[in-house]
Amino acid sequence: MTLALTLLYEMSQPDSTWKAFLALLPPTLSTPLFYKEEEINALSHSNLATRLTEHRNSIVGAHKALFGPMQSVQPEVVTEVNFGLDRFQWALSIVWSRSHYFIDEGEPALALLPFVTQFNHGIFWSNAEVENRLHEKNNATEGFAVVVTVDALRDEEVRISYGQRTTEDLLLYYGFAPEAHTPLPARPASLRPDLCPLLCLCRSTRMTISCSKFKSQKKTQA
Repeated sequence: MTLALTLLYEMSQPDSTWKAFLALLPPTLSTPLFYKEEEINALSHSNLATRLTEHRNSIVGAHKALFGPMQSVQPEVVTEVNFGLDRFQWALSIVWSRSHYFIDEGEPALALLPFVTQFNHGIFWSNAEVENRLHEKNNATEGFAVVVTVDALRDEEVRISYGQRTTEDLLLYYGFAPEAHTPLPARPASLRPDLCPLLCLCRSTRMTISCSKFKSQKKTQA
């Protein structure tokens, strides 16, 4: 929330130190929060529709609680143009889709990193990771580096990981979904033989992926 409000403040300042970076941010986003009515209707029978409604209600509630008090302190800056609901929703979405978590002086922190925001998510694999460079004496973050972790082919895209995300999370927060479903973590289950007269074959598939080719290994258990 704080980072989103800081982003809106910097956007309202013509001489912002971050002007060059702010100019690179997309004015429109493709997450479900910005879907047209017919696109939202297409989600009506999915769990994503429920989460989207909760998402919207939380944003509206937060904006209602914050806008008045902030405007009373800085009415010349906190206007509908700069901090209205639409702008607030946009800023939150920018933070959700482009911010980076890291540890700074032993505490969790969140930041928008101008260079890192340009990297795409490796849905099934990533060949780089973001490292924060710490000061030798106080462990304060001095900067960041994107480090390639495996040998990359010429002209191969460098991708980082946005973390373990389900397809639903990727669509809700980032506005895209993989062509293949991103599975949830597996959970063990048991069957009672007396309630299952049919022979059940449980098949589990493990996908091993490299940068250059896909390999599928199947194991069958009775």
